[in-house]
Amino acid sequence: RLLDLYDVTPLPQYRKFLMRRNTLLHVASILLWVYFLVGMKTCDASTKEVDLRKMNNKIIAHPEAQQSKKHNDEILSTDLLFSEYRRYGIDEVDRSTKIDQVAFARISNAANDGSVQAAYFLGLVYLYGMEPLYSATQINPKPHLAIKWFRFAAEGGHRDAQTALGLLLYNGMGNQLKPNINEAIRWFRKVSNNDDDKQGHWLLGRALYEKANRLNDSELEEEGVLLLLKSVHSNIPESIHYLAVLMEYELLDKFVSKGIISDSDALNASDLYRKAFDFGYAESGYNLGLMYAYGRQVQQDWTMALDIFRRCATEYFHAPSMRYIGIFYTNGHGLPVNYEQAIVWFERCGMSGDYTVNDLCQKEKEQLQVAIDNAEKLMATEQKVVLSWS
Repeated sequence: RLLDLYDVTPLPQYRKFLMRRNTLLHVASILLWVYFLVGMKTCDASTKEVDLRKMNNKIIAHPEAQQSKKHNDEILSTDLLFSEYRRYGIDEVDRSTKIDQVAFARISNAANDGSVQAAYFLGLVYLYGMEPLYSATQINPKPHLAIKWFRFAAEGGHRDAQTALGLLLYNGMGNQLKPNINEAIRWFRKVSNNDDDKQGHWLLGRALYEKANRLNDSELEEEGVLLLLKSVHSNIPESIHYLAVLMEYELLDKFVSKGIISDSDALNASDLYRKAFDFGYAESGYNLGLMYAYGRQVQQDWTMALDIFRRCATEYFHAPSMRYIGIFYTNGHGLPVNYEQAIVWFERCGMSGDYTVNDLCQKEKEQLQVAIDNAEKLMATEQKVVLSWS
């Protein structure tokens, strides 16, 4: 590993675990009243869900991404980049890592002497802001310097650097670096040309498909779909998930009718989501849960949806799934109404660190708490009236 090679010791990384609020909710007679006050009905808005999950012809991970505030855009962009780095196994460090002056000099000297391995690592140092000039709690990424050293290593044949460079160019990095899709595609092609690199087919296929949709280029779109199918056959979970989304929203029907996608490949979306979920891809589990919750292409089954959401939430800390568990507890979908548990799950979601749903979950928790408080006040008033009559 690069950390061992250059004697770099990562600092401890701390994660805040979710706090649980112990709220005592009571009086069975107020439950129906709270239900009407909250008004959080979920399983009658499938059209809205579809619209939110497909924006600008680019498939997004979470249906609620449009709810994110503008000040979170750069955080989302950066988190997406780093999550892809982790997913493809090319970040051998984390963002809490810092290196000292001696180690930094050793890496820099080796890179300047022509070592592609050192150049690749130096690119990671700049990308993650690990320079020794800053404190352990300060992060100052320099994506332009990262690109410089990634490109040096990539041109020297370093395959991880080629993937890293392609991903950085494809995603960009907030306001510091705008995406360069065309150059990203060029590097993804280099990675994809190696048949042993199955991830390369997925990365190139996704990039080509999304570019083709922007340009309305049917030939490029077909090339992208064929690469996606190739990566699906290699059991790449991200590609299986992506293809499932396209199948769910019937975006590939023309390829099925033309025979480009064979009958054996034309699996329904729920089967593809389930397959990717079996590989541990939480987003596929979440989307599968949504299909059962809304009855899209499957028989509506709230119990099945709830089971899937629970697995996503507990095994993968998936925040949107936490939100839906809260919604199900609020409305009694697949289980008895339980407002105490609903608040617990909304709070977990709101404190998860997932900027796509944090604000939404906090708002829903507050709305539910206000509704409960108002209902309890009303109940107390009614009890006083009854007592006054007696």
